[in-house]
Amino acid sequence: MGSPGEGIHHVQATRDERGSYAMLYVPAPGQAVTVDTSKLSGKQLKAWWYDPRTGAAKELQGDFRAGGKLEFTAPAEGPDWVLVPDDAAAAYPPPGTRAGG
Repeated sequence: MGSPGEGIHHVQATRDERGSYAMLYVPAPGQAVTVDTSKLSGKQLKAWWYDPRTGAAKELQGDFRAGGKLEFTAPAEGPDWVLVPDDAAAAYPPPGTRAGG
């Protein structure tokens, strides 16, 4: 049996150069992931769960204060998810859609 961070629990993450958003691939439904938000810009964050299979995005309610560690738990349905926290002030559209249209 593997430990967290190995095998089906291995999370992959990336962020843009300025830190205005990040994308974390979470391979297991119901898996908890801790995000160090000090690596992201902005004082308030918006967060989404994005389903890479359907292109649907689920907005998490409310904004989150940046600067510390936050824990998120992937939805229980589906085989995998992408967590997308971003700078709320940037007013990005939902993941999977284009800005301005």
